[in-house]
Amino acid sequence: MKRGAFLFSILFLIQSAFAASEYGNEQVTQMLKDRPAMATYSDSKGVVHTLAPDDPLFVAAATLFEVDGSVTHIAWNSQQPTTMCEIADHSISTAQNPVTWIRLSTTEPCYNTGAIPFERLWSALFFEFENILNDSFFTSLTHDAYAGKFSKCEWVEQTTRLEYSALNLQKTFYLSTFAPWATGHDFVSNSGLWKSTLPSTYESWAATFKNPNSYPWDSWGSFYDNQISFYLNESNIPIPTRSCPDLPIP
Repeated sequence: MKRGAFLFSILFLIQSAFAASEYGNEQVTQMLKDRPAMATYSDSKGVVHTLAPDDPLFVAAATLFEVDGSVTHIAWNSQQPTTMCEIADHSISTAQNPVTWIRLSTTEPCYNTGAIPFERLWSALFFEFENILNDSFFTSLTHDAYAGKFSKCEWVEQTTRLEYSALNLQKTFYLSTFAPWATGHDFVSNSGLWKSTLPSTYESWAATFKNPNSYPWDSWGSFYDNQISFYLNESNIPIPTRSCPDLPIP
């Protein structure tokens, strides 16, 4: 199945309120116990409500805990994320650690702003789901990069295309599911948490990557310089120098 079709099928499951099995429901139930800020929300009048198991957000999360694109499920991990300044992270199953999991923080890791609110945690959760679905593609890209198949800009373009797809699905989920949920539940939503203003094409988004000291050059570009090119030099593998029309190096 092509990647786009696979992701569309996942989104279809969410939008049609696919009935998750007991496993998915158990993961969400435990997550809401461990992160109570996700279990309740206040409407515009300040009335506090609790998510029910048949709530669209609960059902969507339970569905995606079931599906990670492989033979395993995704597990909820109650520990705090260890990725610097990130409120969420994940781990992919390996031979040594056969569990794919997601973690969410209880407080901002790098900012003294207190507890993380309801909507921010939910948007982070769904972004991590998409990152997990992207993992096999990222693994393939990394393998090819260390084989000398990508120039620096090609590597940055391919990795940011994956991240764009994750952001775009998050935006699509917001517009199709969370925004209607918010309207129906009188919840004042912050659409910026869901990348609602993300440009409609990757090329339009990439056109904003003008600063060599910011994303993606300070992350994916630096990774290429410090890790991939170092390995290629040590292995006597020629480093490609091809340019990228859609993503010129600033």
